[in-house]
Amino acid sequence: MSVIAARIDKLGGLASMRELVLQGLERDWVQIEHRYGKIVRIRDGWYTTPRALAENESAVIRAWRFGGKLACISALAHYGLASEPALVHVALPGNAVRRRDGGDMVAHWCRADPGGDRTVVSLGSAVRQASRCGHVLRDSL
Repeated sequence: MSVIAARIDKLGGLASMRELVLQGLERDWVQIEHRYGKIVRIRDGWYTTPRALAENESAVIRAWRFGGKLACISALAHYGLASEPALVHVALPGNAVRRRDGGDMVAHWCRADPGGDRTVVSLGSAVRQASRCGHVLRDSL
């Protein structure tokens, strides 16, 4: 495993170019490792490792590619409290660029920070979001 991939793993499987540069890694080396498939760009300026991608591909990476983190019933599934829903529910900041077509995504626009970590909202936020998204919650449990 490369030094850059190890740093990305240490950051929870997702890292921004800025984070990697702040840790003393050269921007050019990050781009070279991406070009050779040692790391994977999942969104502009954000990287993961092939191993983390294989382990988390499902909802976490899809949500991150969409611009947010797991929310609502998808977060509850991540925590092991619900089955995986057909649509991925994603928490997006209130000031995020609105996307026309999320395909298999359901956007939850958040005015306040929903807590949790960079990949999933907190359990409390997930429960609150799911209660407001009642028809999806009933169908998924």
